[in-house]
Amino acid sequence: MNFLTGLITVGILFGYTIPARYHSYYEMETKLDSLSLIYPNIALKCTVGFSQTESLPILALKISDNPTIEEDEPSLLFTGIHHSAELMGCELCLYLIDNLLTNYDKDSLAKKIIDSTEIWIVPIVNPDGHQVVFAGLDSTWRKNTKDNNNNGVFDLNFDGVDLNRNYNFLFDSGGSSNPSSRTYRGPTPFSEAETRAIAELAKRENFLLEICYHSDMDSAQGERVYYPWRWGDGYSPDFLFIKPIAESIAQRIVNDLGTGTYRAVLGLVDGGLARNYLYHTFGTFAYTVEVSTCYIPPEHRVDSICERNLPGAYYLLARVFGPSITGRVLDLLTGKPLRARVKIIGIDSTYPVMIPRFSDSIFGRFRRIVNPGTYTIEVSKPGYANKRVKISVGNFPVAVDIYLTPTAWTCVQEVPEKPSNRTVGPGANLVTVDDTLIFALKGNNTRDFYLYNVTNDYWSYVDSVPYSQSRKKRIKQGAALCYDQSQYLYLTKGNNSLEFWRYNLRANRNVPAWTQLPDVLGEKKLKGGTGISYVPADSYIYLLKGSGTNEFYRFRVPNGPWERLANAPGEKGFKKGSGLATSQDSLIYCLKGGAKTNEFYVYNIWDSSWRKLASLPLEGSTGRNKRIRDGGALIFAYGKCYALKGGNTLEFWEFTPPTAPTDTGQWTELEPLPLLPSGKKVKGGGALTATQNYIYALKGAKTSEFWVWYDWRKPLLGEKVVALGLVPKLAESVERSETEHKSCAECNEANNHFWLPRTSLGATILNTNNRTLRIVDVKSPDTKLEIYNSCGRKILSNPLHPNRTQTVFLQTLASGIYFIRLTAHNINLETKKIIIIK
Repeated sequence: MNFLTGLITVGILFGYTIPARYHSYYEMETKLDSLSLIYPNIALKCTVGFSQTESLPILALKISDNPTIEEDEPSLLFTGIHHSAELMGCELCLYLIDNLLTNYDKDSLAKKIIDSTEIWIVPIVNPDGHQVVFAGLDSTWRKNTKDNNNNGVFDLNFDGVDLNRNYNFLFDSGGSSNPSSRTYRGPTPFSEAETRAIAELAKRENFLLEICYHSDMDSAQGERVYYPWRWGDGYSPDFLFIKPIAESIAQRIVNDLGTGTYRAVLGLVDGGLARNYLYHTFGTFAYTVEVSTCYIPPEHRVDSICERNLPGAYYLLARVFGPSITGRVLDLLTGKPLRARVKIIGIDSTYPVMIPRFSDSIFGRFRRIVNPGTYTIEVSKPGYANKRVKISVGNFPVAVDIYLTPTAWTCVQEVPEKPSNRTVGPGANLVTVDDTLIFALKGNNTRDFYLYNVTNDYWSYVDSVPYSQSRKKRIKQGAALCYDQSQYLYLTKGNNSLEFWRYNLRANRNVPAWTQLPDVLGEKKLKGGTGISYVPADSYIYLLKGSGTNEFYRFRVPNGPWERLANAPGEKGFKKGSGLATSQDSLIYCLKGGAKTNEFYVYNIWDSSWRKLASLPLEGSTGRNKRIRDGGALIFAYGKCYALKGGNTLEFWEFTPPTAPTDTGQWTELEPLPLLPSGKKVKGGGALTATQNYIYALKGAKTSEFWVWYDWRKPLLGEKVVALGLVPKLAESVERSETEHKSCAECNEANNHFWLPRTSLGATILNTNNRTLRIVDVKSPDTKLEIYNSCGRKILSNPLHPNRTQTVFLQTLASGIYFIRLTAHNINLETKKIIIIK
């Protein structure tokens, strides 16, 4: 639909013209073209998007000392004309552009700002609506020109969307749902191309500060500076930092009458507003400056209004040189910049109030505006140990580089307790959707259903799992969850029921989210050990009933029916801790909970055959025999199976599938799930899922802990543990020939082992670049391995069991020198020294 010709014709008929001092869209475009040619070294014209109806370019001018390069500098944003009739927004943006560029070689502050920042100025966010006003069709038009009724004709009484109610923050609570309203918010968040353009620009640039210029037709509401926000009885998390900036901007802008200055006003948490969206999503300190006391001031006042607004704009620009915390987050081993969560303890809030703040992925840079004082920064990233740094800030920015140490397990954002006010317990499940979203059932006799955003590390509450019409069953033992790789999640409730439900990921106002499907077959109810897994190759969901049975079923997605298959193998049934996991080649792996030997099977969907594989070892690093129990979990990811043993252990295992018909595969124990912070081990509610080379885990056990594991054996981490042999004072050479080194059978298992000499008791210590110690051939009982730091403090003591291979994990140790001592019957047998280089 092309409105331009029609609008201009109507404007001529109406006889209304905009004063010549105001720039039309095309005059604005010409001016930006001209300035980018005059100042090519500091100005670059950019197109950040296109308008909804006419596909007009949404133009911006980037001002910086190297405008064609993405530099490690703070970015600031100025926008005008979200609302069509508020023409001063464009004039203020152009006036600021002129002033900055012409003063670059004349004014030290202007030069410092341009050399130190990247300034983005978008004079007209709403080109289509701006045309309506300039054509003389409606001098108070507010919206864009979206054809709401799809009749191909521009209807003043029905068309258009209020762009400043279309952003994705509390969308449903802002504006109006009536298309004829001046504040119609649109059908969905970001339904409009204009708001999507600003959002994409903000996502890319991560603006530190922003001013959005508006005007109000009510003179009593003009000449104000709004800032975020009042939310019920609460304020924005950065309120103490945001407010002084708003007040300083307002105090520097003289009002039209010359009798005072603008007023700083705490804005409400209105839905759909650009100001609130930018702050909520990116942490941008965003301000709305309501200019003058009407939409279109007389043209003889335009320059004066612009000139009087300049001090406010310059204050915002110069605020980047005031109190703040900045720095880079880097990998300790490689120096690589990291995108990591950066939190100010005691200041930052959690979702839904705020999306967490992150350093950028290009430079690892973070910036936080604060007041003078002392702050504690916490930095976290999956695959790295969390780090806290205390920083004292004066009147200028304080810079600090924060190095993160790679580690296997990282505790990330805890599962929320609300709305049920319960922690994670039996029945909890995890499933990944589209690599960036993890859905979770909390279990623990609740109906809580959550969504975890992997990219931004926050949880949001999705819904309550419904009750059926005849039974009020919540999620408990026997619950299971899977994804059909398309649009549905499927779940069993467990809790001694046979209920089976489907959740529609594309649900909206017209499409229900939940559908109850036919119950699982059989008389035995689901109450522990249930597993379900979707197989894309045949579009079936396979279900292991558990509950002490061997019953095995499949369900044709999306609506059924159920079909009973031949029983899963074994004399005894599957109990708590059992699970299913589907591989890429359509094999279904099955872990048996409660069995004396931790049985493990694989099912071939094409010939309906079961095959027994290597059982998950009963004995782990603790030296105790433990069965798979409640909290046990199984997934297939990255070509292998991963399992939590549960049963009040912390054991975490990896299974390498067989490569030959006679092979049964191999289990390897990995780093145990950390005991702290709760001090609890994995029990009911343990769960696993995988995405983006990470494995995520719920500990369950009525905690809220949510963990992520990274495989630190991968070369990209570059870790190595170098064995230096005996402590020099022992005066014993430990040099070995290449032939002698290779004679060790254990070393032949991998090329990256370093060898430490055999002790006098016959134990051999194998030291690998995976930061582990493997001890084999222990001959004497009561043998202990102790590790001391360079100050002589004992930091680890492990009993060693005769005739067993044992693994001691060193991934929690920082870089430095350590001493390894073997003792038996409290007698010091031998001491070795190692250096851990990270």
